[in-house]
Amino acid sequence: MKVPHKIYTEATSRARELRKKATESEEILWEILRDKKIVGTKFYRQRPVYYSVNDKIFFFIVDFCADEIKLIIEADGGYHDEIEEKDHLRDNILEGMGYKLLHFTNHQILKEREIIVLTIKSTIKGLKSQNV
Repeated sequence: MKVPHKIYTEATSRARELRKKATESEEILWEILRDKKIVGTKFYRQRPVYYSVNDKIFFFIVDFCADEIKLIIEADGGYHDEIEEKDHLRDNILEGMGYKLLHFTNHQILKEREIIVLTIKSTIKGLKSQNV
């Protein structure tokens, strides 16, 4: 998909701003995921994902994305409860594009890191085995 320069610039700028304002939970997840620490998988932080509707291009910015296996990991803070319906629509669009999504609450990230790491590892191994 050819992304117009204006949309690319807007997405990139917004992603940079979100990286600067990362929550504690996002910082913890980034430390877990960065530098190919989990099963040698490259993750990007605050990654624009582009999609098209009626020949118009839009984007979502996801918390963490492993492009090679189409895995998105989201850190869901308290505000996510208020926008659950919007998140559901977003998830449906991303899943329709072939992405696998994992959502973790702030509580899980802060208190259950071992379980999160095991879940992410298991999911990556499963996705990589499908792509062989």
